[in-house]
Amino acid sequence: MFDIINCYHDKFSGGIGDFIKGTNYLQKECIKFGLDVGMDWSHHDISQYISSKYKYPKYDQKYIIDAEDFRGALLDVPHENRIETGIINVINTVAEDASFRPATISSWYSDLDKDSSENRTKNISNSVVSSKCRDLVKNSIVFSSEINKLFKKLSPQDYGIVHFRLGDRHIFQDIDKTLDKSDDAVKQNYNLQKFEHDYDYYYYLIKKESEKNNFKNTVVLSDSNDFKKFVQEEGSRHKNIHVLHCNSVHTSPSPGLLKYTEFKNPIKKTALRDTALDLKFIINSKKNITFSCYAWGSSFIIWPSKIYNIPFDVRVLDL
Repeated sequence: MFDIINCYHDKFSGGIGDFIKGTNYLQKECIKFGLDVGMDWSHHDISQYISSKYKYPKYDQKYIIDAEDFRGALLDVPHENRIETGIINVINTVAEDASFRPATISSWYSDLDKDSSENRTKNISNSVVSSKCRDLVKNSIVFSSEINKLFKKLSPQDYGIVHFRLGDRHIFQDIDKTLDKSDDAVKQNYNLQKFEHDYDYYYYLIKKESEKNNFKNTVVLSDSNDFKKFVQEEGSRHKNIHVLHCNSVHTSPSPGLLKYTEFKNPIKKTALRDTALDLKFIINSKKNITFSCYAWGSSFIIWPSKIYNIPFDVRVLDL
């Protein structure tokens, strides 16, 4: 019996790494009250490829408490504290009154998100994940037979991963039209800033990290399909550098503050399959290295690596 279920649904404003991060925070807070946390994919199409060992009661998506909505509520609370306050209120209510169990919530939030220090990526990397949370997440990531077959077919021997997070502005088509009509809070959002990228330099980093870490094979992952196409062309001269696909997609239809705009991210079934495949590769890698345009690195690499005890490094690109 789970007291609170963290739900990945089709309007979730974060990615898979964010979902794991949010589950870790819920677990950390709920354990103080002896509450058990679940992790459910069933209200998102990714559930065709990732499921859970646990069986959850059926519930209507309209009753899911979306932590993102706390931004526009709790008006007596400072804006930067609203999501955390809302989540703690839910936990306290469930702890005090069993009739609210299981509560269904959807959250990417972690107290680590409030860290704006220059040591932010180091602090995130060194944060503790309890054995209970680790077991919960591992039991909540069960890959479909299709993903397992693809992994067996495509996985090179003794591989490491070099990953590049090049930013939401870089990957979403036609986003400029949406931003032109958005208010300043959206336009100036850090996630949506435009970065200038040097693909030749990034390819140099791939070769450098591969040699430094003695990778027999290197799998290159990225949120940017354009960059992966570049790597495929360059990699034709380096047989130990592999690109799985050029079909990456953000699994949220409206990531972050884009939820409050008219923007909709089109998500194809094959793209979700390939995202699940990327995750399968991440949790079976020799080592994961991520280069990110964002100060917090990449949750898609950091949190699965932490859960599965895969060595990882986080580098913030100087852009």
